[in-house]
Formats: sequence, structure tokens, C-alpha cells
Amino acid sequence: MSLVPPAAPPPPEVSTSATAVGIIVALFSGMFTALSMVINRYSLAHAETRRVKRIPFEIKPWMVWLCAMAVYNLGATVLASIAQLFIPLSLFASLFILLLVFNLFFARAFIGESLTKSKVGGAVMIIAGAMISATAAPANGTQLQELYRCTESAATEPPAACVHVHVSELAQRPVAVAWMATLLSLALASVGLILYVEWSYPARDVKRAKALAEAASAAIPMTATPAEGGKPAHETDSAPPTHPPPRLAPPWLERVMIFVYPVSMGLDEGIAHLWMRAETAMTTQCVDGGCDNGTFVAAACLRWGASLATAFWLVVVFRRYPATMALPIEYGTVTVVDVASGLIFYKEHELMDDSQLARVLGGCAVCIGGIALSQYGTVSCASSCHTARVGAEPA
Repeated sequence: MSLVPPAAPPPPEVSTSATAVGIIVALFSGMFTALSMVINRYSLAHAETRRVKRIPFEIKPWMVWLCAMAVYNLGATVLASIAQLFIPLSLFASLFILLLVFNLFFARAFIGESLTKSKVGGAVMIIAGAMISATAAPANGTQLQELYRCTESAATEPPAACVHVHVSELAQRPVAVAWMATLLSLALASVGLILYVEWSYPARDVKRAKALAEAASAAIPMTATPAEGGKPAHETDSAPPTHPPPRLAPPWLERVMIFVYPVSMGLDEGIAHLWMRAETAMTTQCVDGGCDNGTFVAAACLRWGASLATAFWLVVVFRRYPATMALPIEYGTVTVVDVASGLIFYKEHELMDDSQLARVLGGCAVCIGGIALSQYGTVSCASSCHTARVGAEPA
């Protein structure tokens, strides 16, 4: 009998075909998510009740919004869940961020949103940062359901724990608790600030002010020629407006909220992705008790709670901001949160050398730079709302 303890089993090799499937599904996940954002923006800002040939009923804006939600759940829930069965969270984030390319194309083609140099430049920087991170993705031990198979075979001493045991151990570490507390605190703080702004300066007032500004900047007919003593029509006596002046936030607050609105949704989606990875892997082990434990219930509640909040938050964010303005900030945030969650919560850094870790952190820094560029270069609502405020003031 040998006195040497048995060697630990080697980590499972990553199947090339499984990784390829995960990469392809992640790309389709990003594409459908980008399409849903554009449909959502169209339903909230552009759609009107209309009839379509061969459809026996009128198409209303809320029907278009439901369509957007269906496409969103296909991309951000179904396909994202499948992708995370095959590839690590850091790699998924790096591929999912390519939705920004799809978004620029869809928003331009379907709802005519303008493409400024800063929008394109910010999106390119975020994608470049994500690609830098992707080159550092760990090469093995990335499929939780394969690494922790619930086996009780004599080949493993001690028997390998199921995914839910592993996730429970990960979640109880002080650094993981601190990371989750940070994400939740930032998300709740941003939600509180957004609720204050929505109550004090409703989106409908911003929309009305912009409409007034556009009307004021249009060609104004004259009641008579200037030579005859005429004056512009808007200077003639008229009935007082039937609506109170729009309530508009001060420009400095608008500049802040352009950042806060999409970042809040990015934090929420980052929380959903963190627990989606754990919940999806545990679901594959339901027959072995993977779904009959407190860890699975907690993961499912956090994942689906954040997902449902995202569905509501889509209305709040895209009712106020165009897709090409909000999406780079939102998904730049998602990428940073996902990569950090992979490193901090799932300890993917233990599967990386110093060079890989440096590339991951460097890629995150580039993503942050892209967020800043897309925010700076896009004409802020503070400027447009100020114009609207001026245009809305009575002469």
C-alpha cells in the first residue's frame, strides 16, 4: 500500500467545440439584445398607433414594447444563459459587448439615430477594451458544471462537490460579500437619484420642451411684411398656454444623469449576469440535488429579481435617452462589472498568469475610457434641454 497520497485529479480539458458554441451563442445574444434596445426606444419615443397590411388590428405602441421585451429575453436571458454554460463570465462579457456594433447599425437603419464621431469612437474603445480582456480569458476550468460534477466515484478523493456547494463557499468569502454589497449599494443609490429626478423633472416634460424648442426654431410665418408694420406670428396676441411650463432639471444635473441612468441599468444587468452563471450551472445538476438547496434559491431570486428590474428600467432609461447614447455607457458598465465579477467572485484570476491579469485590467481601463468618450462627445441632454427651455419661454 502506497504511503503517497493520491494526486488531485487534473482540471477538465475545455472542449474546443463547446467553447466555439459558447462564443457563437454569446455573439447572437448580443445581437438580439441590441435589436431589442432599438425596438424598445422606437416604441417609447417614435411609435404611433397604425394599421399594417394583412394584420386585422391596429398596432399600438405598447404592442411594439412587448415585442421588444420578447426579443430582449431571447438575447439577454435565453441565449446568455446558454452561452455561460460553455465559456467563463469574463469571456462572455468580452463578446457580449459587441452588441454596440449591432446597436449602431440597427439604430441608424431602423429609427434614424445620428452617428457622431464620439458615439462611434466611444463604442470602438469599449469594444477594443473588451477584446483585450478576451485575449486573457482562462484556458481551463471554466465550465462549473464540468468542474464540479457531484460525482461520488472512488476515482476522486474526496468526492467532488456539486456546483451549489462550490458557489456557496465562493459567496461566503469576505471579498465576495464586499463585492456584492458594493454592487447593490451603487445600484440602490442610483435608483434613488433617478426616482428623485423622475418625480421632479418627468421625462414627458423633457419631451414637451424639446417639441416646443423645435417649433420655435422652425420658420415662423409673418402676419404682414415688415415694411407694412407686420410682426412674427409668435409676437401677436394669443391665448395663454393651456399647460404649465415644462419642469426641466438644471444643466449640471442633466449632465450627471446622462451617466447615472444607463450606469444604473448596467449595474443591475451585471448583478443578473453574476448569478445567472451560478444558477444556470446548478440547473444542469437538478437531478443530483442541485436545485434543492438554499444556494440555488438565493441565486435564482437575485438573478430573476435583477432581470425583472431590468425590464422595467428599460422603459425609464430609453424613454429619456436615445439607444446610441445610453447603450455604450450601459454595456461598458456591464463589461467592467462582469469581468470584475469573474475575477473577484469566481476567482478566475487563479487560472491566469500575471500577463493575462494585466490584460484583463487594462481592457477594463480602456472600457472606462470609452464610456467617458461616449458621454463627453454625445451632445448632452443638458444642452438640448437648455435649448428647449429657452425655446419654451414666452416672448
